[in-house]
Amino acid sequence: MLEIRSLARAKHSKKIVCVEDNDFVLNVLELYLQSRGFAVVPCSSGTRALELLNIETPDAITLDFKMPDMDGAQLAAAIHARNPRMPIVMFSDSTDISQATLKLVDRFISKDAANGFAAVADALDCVLSRKNKSRHVPAKRRARQDKRSLKQGSHHPP
Repeated sequence: MLEIRSLARAKHSKKIVCVEDNDFVLNVLELYLQSRGFAVVPCSSGTRALELLNIETPDAITLDFKMPDMDGAQLAAAIHARNPRMPIVMFSDSTDISQATLKLVDRFISKDAANGFAAVADALDCVLSRKNKSRHVPAKRRARQDKRSLKQGSHHPP
């Protein structure tokens, strides 16, 4: 049986699912994001994250690229198949990320970056503010913007 800490406990925080197979990195990321005001649900695998997404919808997701059960590209594709507008921040030490994979995520942060955990929090703030702005755009206009961006070869809103 899957044990999941509910996202419902934080009424005013942005709800983030963090997917990372390295327990140390996952714990530090969870603590850092909580210190920045996010409500965090840690997941140790892509499979567990997809199970969680069957139950609840977070505001955004962070994920690693290299994981044992599925890689970050597979997970990002599965997430977008369920919710095309879900903001995703990839936090990885991989250096061989393909352009196709990078198109599946809103931001990529290297684990080798100085202040990497702060960079993840800043990236989440950025993608969440963009997500909130798109909620205020009427549906017809949003559809036109999406169609225009696809024609231009971009899968991410400006």
